[in-house]
Parts: sequence; C-alpha cells; structure tokens
Amino acid sequence: MKARVLVIDDEEDIRYTFGRFLEAEGYEPVAARGYDEAVAALTREDFDLIVADILLGGRTGLELLGEVHERGLCAPVVMVTGAPSIETAAEAVRLGAYDYLPKPVDIRELLAVIQNLQPRRTSETGTPWSLNTTTWILTTPDRAQHDLTKSELQILSTLAISHGEAVTRQQLYTALGIPGYSPETRSLDIQISRLRRRFTTEDYTIPIKTVHGIGYLFGEPIAVTK
Repeated sequence: MKARVLVIDDEEDIRYTFGRFLEAEGYEPVAARGYDEAVAALTREDFDLIVADILLGGRTGLELLGEVHERGLCAPVVMVTGAPSIETAAEAVRLGAYDYLPKPVDIRELLAVIQNLQPRRTSETGTPWSLNTTTWILTTPDRAQHDLTKSELQILSTLAISHGEAVTRQQLYTALGIPGYSPETRSLDIQISRLRRRFTTEDYTIPIKTVHGIGYLFGEPIAVTK
C-alpha cells in the first residue's frame, strides 16, 4: 500500500509540484489549500505523513500541529516556511514537528526527510548506524561500511556525540576548523547536502535533521567506537 501524504499549502504551484514529485516517488499525495481543508481531510482520512506550510491564511501550521496532537494522530508533521526563525523552529519542535524545512524547499531534501520515516534495519551494534572514529568508517543500516573523508568524519562525530540534541552551526564550523564563521556562510550546508546525497538509498536515508536557525542533529541512535 502506498504511503499517504497530506500536503497543505496556500500556493497552488507548491501543492502541484509536491504532488507530482511524491506521485513519481511512489507516494499517494492529497492536497489541502489551508487549515480548514486540512482539518476536514484529517477527519475523513488517515495519513502517513503531513507536510504543512507555517502560514495558512488566517491560521498557522503551528495550530495544525496542536490539532494533530489533540487528536492523537500518529502521522509525523514536516513544517515548511519562507521565513524561518529560531523561535518558530523551537515552537514547532516543542509541538511535535518531525522536521522543519525553509522555502524554497529542495525536493531531494524533502524526499530524504520522508525516507527517514521508513523503518530501519539494525546493525550488529544494535543501532542502525555506527561510526568508528579511528578507522574513519561509517556503517549504514544495510551493514555496509563506508570510508569517510576528514570533513565527513568531523561533522558526523560532532553530531553523534550530541546524543540527538541539536548542534549549532558554530560548533560544527569549529569542529571543521573553519575560522571566521558568519550566519551567511554556506560551506557547511553544502557539506551536509553532500552527506545526505551520499547516504540516501532505496533502503535508508542518513537522519541528519535541520534545526533551522540553530544547526543540525542526528535523528537516530548511532554507536561511536574508537
């Protein structure tokens, strides 16, 4: 059975683009133009995932998160917004958002987030992922071992030791040994994107989650050995 995804956005072109992309990837999208249509859809049907804009006419995606929570629904919610801020991201996470993506949304990043929600096979360590900081090897959920570059190791080891907590961009730049960090610097985002592309397959997606306005976190248990 295809996974059903509720896409909520007041911009028709975004609903259309997301819908076509999700269909092509084997999902069953259902579109809603705003808060009221979304609530009606949630009343009628069950969904495996909800993708919602923060701004929904006179209502907000944060209100929708509250509605999902009050109804006891299990579908994870991914928020998208054209105006990300630390306060909005923190509130979305507090209310139970699974992830938070800025507009314009990179379709590949959205797919990575969706694939992150699929069940994982565990490795011999008892966790889907393991990182050896001496040999510079990452073991993925299919038990394959991958040699890492120095920068990949620095990013992953910094995320791994945070135990699921968000790591700031400043901390990651420090780990990479890059001086002169400023919020406009994009080299970290490029390296994160490369990691996501390298470790996204039909079977798994590396669970590096964006915490907008703050940094990144590793969203699953990862064993670290030396």
